This record gives sequence, structure tokens and C-alpha cells, in this order.
Amino acid sequence: MYLSSTVPCSRTMNQSSPTTAKKLIAAGCNSVELLRSPHFMSMLSEKQRAKVRYMGHIERHIEREDVDDVLVSCPLSMDFRL
Repeated sequence: MYLSSTVPCSRTMNQSSPTTAKKLIAAGCNSVELLRSPHFMSMLSEKQRAKVRYMGHIERHIEREDVDDVLVSCPLSMDFRL
């Protein structure tokens, strides 16, 4: 995924402000990989950093075994005597 001044900044940057996107592009950030570097992450707000940090997690495939493990362990770790 590349950042581009020809694509609307808010769409390319996952809802970041056009001003932030333009500053990043001007500073030489032209890919998501670069965006994740400490230098460019420092240019983002906390909310924008969280979006970059977790970008792509929703699309990642989760194995059925992992889901089953969570379903088994959750009730064991909860105290229902509230």
C-alpha cells in the first residue's frame, strides 16, 4: 500500500487528516512499512497510531483451533460471583 498525493489522503491514510497525510508524504513517507517506523509514527496522533498499529488485523485469518482455545479459557478465567 502506497501513499499518494493523487489519491484522497483521508481514504489512503485510513481516515487520517489530509494535513497529516500531506506532512507525511512531504517528509518522505510513501508506504505503510515506512509509516510504522518510529520517525513517522511520532508525527501521528495517538488515535492514528492505534489505527496504524492494528491495520490489517481484521483481515487476518484466524484458525478454528485458536477460537476454540479462547472459548475454553475465557470461562475458566472469569469469576462469576459478582
